Amino acid sequence: MRGAEEPGERLRIEERRAAYLRALLEGDRPAALCAVMHALDAADVAQVYEEVIASAMYEVGRMWQENELSVAREHIATSATAYVMANVYTRCSPAMHGRGNALVSGMPGEMHQLGVQMVSDILDFDGWRTWSLGTDLLRQGILAAIEEHGATVVGLSATLLPSVKELRLLVGEIKEAFPETRVMVGGALVSRKFVDPIAFGADAAVVSLVAARELARGW
Repeated sequence: MRGAEEPGERLRIEERRAAYLRALLEGDRPAALCAVMHALDAADVAQVYEEVIASAMYEVGRMWQENELSVAREHIATSATAYVMANVYTRCSPAMHGRGNALVSGMPGEMHQLGVQMVSDILDFDGWRTWSLGTDLLRQGILAAIEEHGATVVGLSATLLPSVKELRLLVGEIKEAFPETRVMVGGALVSRKFVDPIAFGADAAVVSLVAARELARGW
């Protein structure tokens, strides 16, 4: 664990976030990767994912929603971020997986995969053997994967209001089939307080990558 954050570290993270966003908007993948690698010299990988990569992508999404950015430019930024994360994975992935088996999935009907992959990576970096299902997989497929891989921790990401019913059903089915499996739920539906997944039977609601990592450690 890192100690208390120094003011200089905070400044460096903010500078790297600005540099990363600028590189995304310019479609400059090498510059984007450079910004993140420099950020990793000043901060924990979960913090970099949260405060540099995710934060910049939220801004990209906002700009797209407000017609400040074309769909093509948004896709370029998303592609660049996937490229950066793949490179970070080769640097940060642990040699050993000793914490257990974890599985992460988005919701049926959703297409937002970066958040799912971020959670999967962060758990993987922390020593979990992790399977990422991406998103838009039917509930039966998610349940089958939990059984196949013996997952004792499941992370679900839900971002769209139409997913509330599916989330309720999926959490209930997981807890019925695998009562000892711990389920955490994150994503925009949780961070914006549209749903309380604990009311559905989930073990926890998470609003940050660091929180997800620390919670899984306690399980």
